[in-house]
Amino acid sequence: MSCQKTFNRPFFNLCLSAVVLSSPSLVQATQAADDTVVVTATRTSQTVNESVSTVKVVSRDDIIRRQAKSVPELLQGLTGVHFVNNGGRGKTTSLFIRGTNSDHVLVLIDGVKVGSASSGSTPFQDLSIESIDRIELISGPRSSLYGSEAIGGVIQIFTRKGDGELRPSFKISAGSYDSYETAASVSGGSEYAHFSVGASATRINGFDSCQAEAAGVGGCFVDQADKDGYESQSGFLTAGLKSDNGSGISLTSSFGQNESEFDGSFQDNGESRQYFVGLGSNLIVSDSYWVKVNVGRSVDKTDNFLGDSYSSSFNTVRDTASLQNDLVISDTLMLTLGGDYQRDDVDTKGSGAYQADDRENWGAFTQFLLSEGRHDLELSARYDDNDQFGAHLTKGVGYGFALAEGLRLVSSFGTAFKAPSFNELYYPFYGKADLNPEESRSFEAGLKGSTPSGDWSLMYFASYIDELIAYDSTTFSANNIDDAKIKGLEFAFDQSLNEHWQLGLDLTLQNPTNESPGANQGNQLARRPKKSGLVQMSYAETDWSAGIDFNFRGTAYDNLANTREIKASRTVDLRGQIEVAENWLLQAEVENLFGSYSETISFYNQPEQAVYVTLRYEP
Repeated sequence: MSCQKTFNRPFFNLCLSAVVLSSPSLVQATQAADDTVVVTATRTSQTVNESVSTVKVVSRDDIIRRQAKSVPELLQGLTGVHFVNNGGRGKTTSLFIRGTNSDHVLVLIDGVKVGSASSGSTPFQDLSIESIDRIELISGPRSSLYGSEAIGGVIQIFTRKGDGELRPSFKISAGSYDSYETAASVSGGSEYAHFSVGASATRINGFDSCQAEAAGVGGCFVDQADKDGYESQSGFLTAGLKSDNGSGISLTSSFGQNESEFDGSFQDNGESRQYFVGLGSNLIVSDSYWVKVNVGRSVDKTDNFLGDSYSSSFNTVRDTASLQNDLVISDTLMLTLGGDYQRDDVDTKGSGAYQADDRENWGAFTQFLLSEGRHDLELSARYDDNDQFGAHLTKGVGYGFALAEGLRLVSSFGTAFKAPSFNELYYPFYGKADLNPEESRSFEAGLKGSTPSGDWSLMYFASYIDELIAYDSTTFSANNIDDAKIKGLEFAFDQSLNEHWQLGLDLTLQNPTNESPGANQGNQLARRPKKSGLVQMSYAETDWSAGIDFNFRGTAYDNLANTREIKASRTVDLRGQIEVAENWLLQAEVENLFGSYSETISFYNQPEQAVYVTLRYEP
């Protein structure tokens, strides 16, 4: 039984009762009948195996086992996922999903949309990984449910929640580049309430982020042979109440303060602050009707300096509200109706006034989920009214067919759009005020398999994007590319070979191509490799474990003309841990074992061999 296969109230209670307060507006994933239940793909509960979407789930256990120090490090190499980074941890980091743009991914924290209204993206480098319980990654267009920015996919981060008796956790870590990290939290709960609170701090002296060869050529345009460090302090608080019937209210909040040094001729260090708060409720009206409401505010403030001299500021505020109604029509049919509101405000100083500094978007969406025998059908549609770029209608359809026990054929089609960000429109020497919104049509089809020892999937995908926004070196500004085409294959394999050995494989082969007539026609889209992947092998005993990760990325280019090559890279990471006392783990990791040089953006260095040791208490 699953939350998708039968929409009756008894199983809904099973999904809802354990975690109804874990997100402001969405029922958080839990475990049911050995299937992982997710909510991001359809904004309702369903299992990974029964979803017709391409879903990847990263759990708290994965975070601990892989000793991940940041969200980019945790997600890098997963099918369809590629990060680029401006020179080490804490530097600007951008995410590409299935070859789409770095601002084509919509990011939610506990159901509330976050990100910078000026850049249109999320500062992944500054997200505190110690506040995360799990991450759901959905590849493919989701504009028909979520609106703008969901061309490439959706990432939802669920924060840690309390449950039962008080549970403290603790972590201290040190390693290469004079890096130090500490984190502590405590959580607890009862039948009717829960809370979790924590804080963390990071300091890294770092390395020279940009090569001397970049002076006057590209990248940072300057030669500053110094160490570019990073400091961060963050905290989070979640709390909630619920009633006997499962209705409840919850609060999620977090803050982060960061200082980063980098190389540049106009600015070489910055201070940023991120704040987030979400308040939501789940109301069980009847056995077949429930309502979810949330409101949220996401604040991103950045001050930039050249040495000690002030350079510029970018302050953005994003306010959101959502209402969702889920109606079980029968045991096999569910109807969802809802609406979203978003307001973005931008305040800039030192970089010239923007022609527009605020905008609103109203959206209404509907979805039908039908599950009948071997067949699963998803239909969705959404209407958005953006007060700067007008109305947009997006549609989605998905179909799944059970070929045999543990084997399904899945396919989906969706349209999407993306409004240009304020920076793409107005940033000095980059923005172009007459940019058009991006629009896309995407298709995927493939096989998903499940066995008692694990899961696998093989997916083909294709996206056609009109008016794709990219940096044009001929005009030194953002520009619309008339036509872009991205086709590819993804293969994911995660299996327990026996009681000790686990093997994971994520492989992406894609061809992101500029199809616009002109000198760049047929060229590879900038900063997207044609191949990338991750191989993970681990061995576990009762009180110790060890693993090896092999991460590889193919050749890419840093410009539309494909004249500036970003060479392929291959890195090997080793990790191990031992339980030195009950709930106490001593962990060690060697990143980039062979010290291979790599870069994801021209002239920007990436870490060479590094060693880290961690002591962790995690009950």
